[in-house]
Amino acid sequence: MNNQFPKAAVLLSTYNGERFLQEQIESILKQKEVSVDVLVRDDGSKDSTTEILQGFGDKVRLLKGNNVGVGNSFMNVLYEAGTEYEYYAFSDQDDIWLEDKLARAIGMIGSSETPVLYCSNQMLVDGEGSEIGLRHQTAPGTGWMQILNNNYLSGCTMVWNKALQTALADPARKPSEAMMKKRIHDVWVGMTASVT
Repeated sequence: MNNQFPKAAVLLSTYNGERFLQEQIESILKQKEVSVDVLVRDDGSKDSTTEILQGFGDKVRLLKGNNVGVGNSFMNVLYEAGTEYEYYAFSDQDDIWLEDKLARAIGMIGSSETPVLYCSNQMLVDGEGSEIGLRHQTAPGTGWMQILNNNYLSGCTMVWNKALQTALADPARKPSEAMMKKRIHDVWVGMTASVT
């Protein structure tokens, strides 16, 4: 990794994700012009997910835990990441990233010292990797009321800066586990960004 590049933590929660995981992690590690650390919290997988992750050695930091559900698992890895990185991103266990995904997002965020959340569109693909089309045809609403009632911001497209991570990691702002079972992590991060 090149120390002149921005440092980013990619946060991932896995659960029985063996089918696409190898290709996904490889695509994250191939990011251009960004120094990437991958932090994964496994939510109690019973397939070969953890073995695949361990096969990446020190390129992937694996945290194992009991099954707490997707929202709580993502929030746990977010807290574990701390505030040492310049940028943070979520990834779902079946994503395949373009090699300039993080560099483009970081370019949009810039070096702002105020909290910034970047979200992009998604190219949807079928189980064989064939493109289906873009998820959004128009830009979704980003106000807190829109996010609370009908969120269109996908966690797997989110990239944010250290200032927002500091707000998210603040113990005084920590959402309850019950809330994360209802509204999950992407709603919480989007809501926090919209009101911070």
